[in-house]
Amino acid sequence: DVHSTLAKSGGNITDNGGDAITSSGIIYSLNANAEIGDVGVTVVYTSPLVDDGAFTSDMTGLVNGNTYYVRAFAENSVGIGYGDDISFVSVPTLGEWGMIAFVSLIAAFGGWIIWRRIG
Repeated sequence: DVHSTLAKSGGNITDNGGDAITSSGIIYSLNANAEIGDVGVTVVYTSPLVDDGAFTSDMTGLVNGNTYYVRAFAENSVGIGYGDDISFVSVPTLGEWGMIAFVSLIAAFGGWIIWRRIG
């Protein structure tokens, strides 16, 4: 579920590695294979804590047209386990595309009117 400034992603915790999960969620960044603590990484923790099974989280504050990399994570006393790195591009919604087309049409039509009056 991807829009221009927000998206949804998640993960599925299938094994705790032998110790209780202490935090879980997703991270996203403009850089591939990012980890918690890297510069430019946004961490979204599950609330309440998900220690087994599937979860989804929201990514907000995205910039339209950027390529983002997202991955799920779970942490316990053993360390942090990460899911696969998935990339996506934030895109305008259908309503935003409609406004873009409308403004472009008005600009093009207005430019033609100005050109005709000068010419």
